[in-house]
Amino acid sequence: MSAKLDDDELLFVDQLNFDQPSAADARDILDSLGEIEGYEEVASRNKNAALIVVPEASENVTLSFRNFGNIGMQTADDLHALDLLRYKFSVFVDAESVVEKLTNRLTDNN
Repeated sequence: MSAKLDDDELLFVDQLNFDQPSAADARDILDSLGEIEGYEEVASRNKNAALIVVPEASENVTLSFRNFGNIGMQTADDLHALDLLRYKFSVFVDAESVVEKLTNRLTDNN
């Protein structure tokens, strides 16, 4: 994860809220992230562009992004190092909660 941070391949997003599943809204989010300098490939890369890491599973978020073959979804509880390596960018949604869950997993395993 520190390599992603060093290489500017880690994005932090406050929240993703979908009242209902919407691929159009998911595309708008990806396009917005792609407008950030250095992160253009989030919206345009054909394969393994970004892994979206959420603190808790959300059916509406999952359904909204599932049709994008270049985007992966993972909860913080199920995240593994290989998941991070598989994608160019990682997008942490509610980063404080994600990092807290990851930290708890690491300290619980020791």
